[in-house]
Amino acid sequence: QVYSNKQLNNDLEVSNTFTYRTSGLFENRARISFKTKQVSHHLGTINQWGPLNFEYTDLYGDVRERVGSDQSAVHLTYEGNWMRENRQLTWGFWGSTIDRGIPKSISQTYGPGATQYDDQTRAYVRYEVDQLRYGYHIQTSNYWEDQRYVDASFYCHINESLLLTTVLDHAYQKVKGSSKSTSDLHRMGAGVRLNWTFAKDYLILDGALKVDHQQSQTPLLPSVGLKLNNVRGFHAQASYRQHFRFPTLNDLYWTPGGNINLSPELGYTVDIRLKKMWDISGGLLSLSVDPYYSQVEDYILWVSVGPFYSPMNVRKVELYGGTVGGSYASSSALAVPFVIGVEGSWNSTKTLESTNPSDPTLGNQLIYTPEYRAASNASVKFFGASLWMRATRTSNVHTTTDNNPVYDIPGYNLIDMGV
Repeated sequence: QVYSNKQLNNDLEVSNTFTYRTSGLFENRARISFKTKQVSHHLGTINQWGPLNFEYTDLYGDVRERVGSDQSAVHLTYEGNWMRENRQLTWGFWGSTIDRGIPKSISQTYGPGATQYDDQTRAYVRYEVDQLRYGYHIQTSNYWEDQRYVDASFYCHINESLLLTTVLDHAYQKVKGSSKSTSDLHRMGAGVRLNWTFAKDYLILDGALKVDHQQSQTPLLPSVGLKLNNVRGFHAQASYRQHFRFPTLNDLYWTPGGNINLSPELGYTVDIRLKKMWDISGGLLSLSVDPYYSQVEDYILWVSVGPFYSPMNVRKVELYGGTVGGSYASSSALAVPFVIGVEGSWNSTKTLESTNPSDPTLGNQLIYTPEYRAASNASVKFFGASLWMRATRTSNVHTTTDNNPVYDIPGYNLIDMGV
């Protein structure tokens, strides 16, 4: 990295990072930043290339190679920023071109030299005003795939403890091509949020209401949360929120099989976060517990309807579980300061109801969702260097909807270390 003299009015920074991975991927990242008192420019490039050919063992125990998976990608990014007192204007651009080789192991229909090309561009402009009592934020962006987004927000400090925020957003998307019917859609949304801090900043009450509209569907989504802040080292938070997911462009317009009559997935989540911290021998000990419960209705699933697949609203899915963890960070005054931590999580994700009475997922864990995970981490500093390690244990993962153990991915360990 190269920096200009900080005493100059203009500030220049140039950096370059080169990485090689044993899977065969090369990567080079370059960045130039130029700053004046009010304006800054940041230009960056990312180049990736390599064969990405490696051996792997499939579910049947056969050792295979990803022959033909060469990849070449170029990304270009730019961001400009203008600041003056409490106003800020930001503009930027991102573009990429990617040439991916398709390994023959994915499907026998792909022959040698099969490739996939992706070209994407995005440009955006954002304007923000931040006053002592109020502010607003407007942003617009445009994608090369004919997708445009506009959002605006306004906040107002009614008094020292009450903050009001309103949000408006709009999205336009258009699709066309051999794989999709030529169609477009608009999505609009509006929301209001009230944040109330009282009891000497120890207690925060947060409530919000959001409405979104796409085609003929207009879900109303409330949320509420209560947070207790650092009362004798104790932190607590409880929240309830409703959420949704609109059908994607593929869900609606894929040819053949798209379903324009899909309803959005609707659900709710309740979660609690508890954390206690103690000062022990100059270090900090913390323990935390985070349980949650969630349900999603009108779950969108692609199902067979004869010669092809089509998405349908077929299920009610239940998700619950939580995380328990603890950590200790020694005093930084020690000759060799250190941090250690452990964490364990349990996540149950099962189908409660289905329009198909013989649905094999009923009462079973959803595929590719591990039920248990445990992790530990440690780091230590000495002589100006830092050494860290993280170990993770993941339970077996189901790959079939009936949870047949024959096709499970066995539990596995992952260890990361760095210096």
